[in-house]
Order: sequence, then C-alpha cells, then structure tokens
Amino acid sequence: EYDHYYDYYSDEDQQEVETEVVLARSNVSLRCGGDDVGPSPRLFHNEAEVDLMSGRVLPTEHGFVIVSAKQTDSGRWACRRGDMKEQRKNLLVSDPGRLAVLLDTNLILNSSVIRLRRDIEVDITCSAVLEGDAVAALWWEGDHMSLTQNSDRSHQNGFTSVLIKVSSSLVLDSNISTLSCLTEDQRIDLEVVEEFRPEFTISRSPEFGVPILEEMMVILRCTVESSPSSQPVWEHNGVPLDSTVAGTNQALVTFEKISLSQDGWYQCTTQHKFGNFSSVGYYLGVKPKPRVTQVDSATTSSVLSDQVLLVESIPGTGCGADNKLTDFTLPKLFPQRKTVSAEEGESISVRIRFCSNPIPDTIIWSGSNLLLTPGTDSGRFTALPVSAVSDDCAESSLAIDNLTTEDSGLVVFIVRNSYHIVEAQVLLEVSTVDGQGPTAGVNLARISLTVMIVFQVLINV
Repeated sequence: EYDHYYDYYSDEDQQEVETEVVLARSNVSLRCGGDDVGPSPRLFHNEAEVDLMSGRVLPTEHGFVIVSAKQTDSGRWACRRGDMKEQRKNLLVSDPGRLAVLLDTNLILNSSVIRLRRDIEVDITCSAVLEGDAVAALWWEGDHMSLTQNSDRSHQNGFTSVLIKVSSSLVLDSNISTLSCLTEDQRIDLEVVEEFRPEFTISRSPEFGVPILEEMMVILRCTVESSPSSQPVWEHNGVPLDSTVAGTNQALVTFEKISLSQDGWYQCTTQHKFGNFSSVGYYLGVKPKPRVTQVDSATTSSVLSDQVLLVESIPGTGCGADNKLTDFTLPKLFPQRKTVSAEEGESISVRIRFCSNPIPDTIIWSGSNLLLTPGTDSGRFTALPVSAVSDDCAESSLAIDNLTTEDSGLVVFIVRNSYHIVEAQVLLEVSTVDGQGPTAGVNLARISLTVMIVFQVLINV
C-alpha cells in the first residue's frame, strides 16, 4: 500500500497561534486553563513532552512558568489536559539588538535555506528587540522588493520589541526565491525552496494504444518530479525491478524481446521524504505470436518453427510518420525506392532508414557484385555498422569506392524480423565520363536471381 498523500494537517492543527517575543533570560508565563478537577496538565514544546522535574519549568496556579528563558526555548508550546482543547503559544526568545526569525517552530538567527509546502500554511515571523523606547525600522523583502506587512510593538522591562509576519502561502504564490528580513543595519536572507510530493509521468515505446506482440521490443519509462528529489523504481506484479537510472529522477525497463511471462501489472513507485508513493497501475498485455493454419495464396509466406515470414513491399514512408498500418510488426523502410546516378571513378554512400519492432535479426545489402551485412566489407564495397536513430529506428549505409560501369544495376536492402521480410530497392546508374553507360538489363537480371536466392535462404533459416 502507498500513501498517495502526505502529512496534511487538520484545520485545527493549522489554527492561528499567537506569537510572543520575549527577552532571553526572562521568565515566561504559559497559561493552562481549567479547574483542579481531572487529570493534571501536561506541557509540550515542539511536540515533545516537557520534563516538569527539570526545574526549568514550574507549575503555577494558572499554568506554568519558564524560568530564565533561552533561545532554545523558541518554538511552539502547548498545554494539554484531558479532553480540553489544547492551548498553544509560539515563543520567540531573542537577545536585545539581534535580529531573529521564527519559522513555525524553528528559530533562525543567520541566513539559511527554508523549505515550504503549499499544503501547510505557516507564519514566518521576524523580530528585533531594542533597548528603551527606540522605534526600530523592520521590514520584509521578497527578491529585493518590499512586501506589504503589519508590525506589532510591545514594551517589557525597558525594552521595545518589534514583530512582523509573512505567510508561507504569500511567499510561494509570489514565486519568491529569496525572502529577507531587514533593519537599518542587519539582515537575514532566507533562500526559499518549495517542497512537494512526487508526481509521476509514465510512457511506453511503442506508444500506448499499439498492441504488444511477443518478441517486440518494449521500453517503459517513468519520471518523478518532486522536492526533495526521489528516485523511482518499476514494479512488476508488486516485485521491484532493477530499473532506476543512477543519478536521475527516471526509471527505465527495456525488454529487447518481450515474452508472455512479462505480461502483467506494472507500477512506478518511489520512497520520498513525505512517505511512499506510486503511480497508477498499468497492465501490459503481451499477445502471443500468431499461428497460421491457412496461407493466403496472394501472399508469399513460409511457416517454419511456428514463425510467419512475409516477403513484402510497403508504401514509402518516413520513420516517425503517422502509422496507419494495423500490423505494427511490419518494418518500414525509407526510401522504398531510389535512383542514384554517378560517374565512373566516383565514390558514393547509399543510406536507408528502417523502423522495426521487433528488432531485426537480419539486415542484408545485396547486389550483382555484393552480399554484405552491416559491419562487413568486400573489396570496394563496405556496409557500415547500423546507427540508432530512436528506440525503433536506425540507419544503414552502403559505401562503394571507385565506381565502375559494371556496378550499374539494382541494389536491394533487406530487413527481416521475427514476423516479416521487407526490401527497399536502389537503382544504381554509373556512366562513363563521356556520359555513356552500359545497359543495366544484364545486371538487373543477375540481381533478380541473387535476391530470389537470398529470400529463399532467409525464409528457410
């Protein structure tokens, strides 16, 4: 189980609490109403119960008194007695002549970082204590701009205290990055950091809506935005997967060839300062590879080891274009057909982009004088290693040095995955320097025979 929420205070917890500025080393009275009937009152400082046997806090007829208050006594004091409503007071214990800030229950005496949340409204209080009846100029600035504020003044034991407040919601709503409390000769700068619970973004490749078939490549991504940051983890049917990308706010699961056993519920989770959180559950359904019992005579097919290999030509389309094909396993090649013209002696490079899911198990460049796979070469012909373009798309290039007219003819680029075989055709026209070139018919006939042999080999592998 995961929280989906974090430590929201009740309306009662967020009620306005009086803040009092008191001098260090003075005695401070804390009222605790009620009669003497019933349980004895208990005193709490910043939610920790106070030991009344320490001698620093003494019971009185109407509550308690803090003897010789220290700066560490700053914060929230609360008196609890049975079922009676809790009585609270915030104390800011300050030395004369020194600027001090109270953030909820925390005393701040120097410039520092403060962390605020939109779901919890707190007052940020600044005070200055001066000797005598001097009037101190005290004000708030947000990113060096003065903020509207009200000030309270009080006099005690020959000292004047000035207190100003600003709400955390005003600071966050105004997108203030540096909050400053100032007098004419002092300042405390507070760097504001907004904390918020994790927010999940999950995505999938292929995109949601595309059916997932056995042996396809599937990538699940999860990104968590939170403050402070936290690292997400993918879970499969409640079992954590090794998916966190170190040093980032992302989790990644890659199935090179997804299997039926990886079907099931997936959820992205994270452990955060405010608790444990999770994304919505996502069911990844994996469909088994189709089994063919009757082959359409209009389609060239071969059924071997329960695999269906289709020799097909497809409409030319760029990878990443809107895919309106219902068979998402069919590789897409671009360009589908191409003519390259060059002169004898030149060197050329022919490039084909292909998109395929599942990942191709075979890629071949075939021509009258060549039969190469990426990363291999033969004489003047080099099939360069495949270079990835995206999750499902890559490019393959064929380089030919020092062209001759004998190179004229058809070059076929063949891609096979576990469902289909497809081809792209490049017609190469090599002319002599005087513009004359041989007829490509002989080479076309030769390549046609070569391609037929290659297809037959691929189908029977």
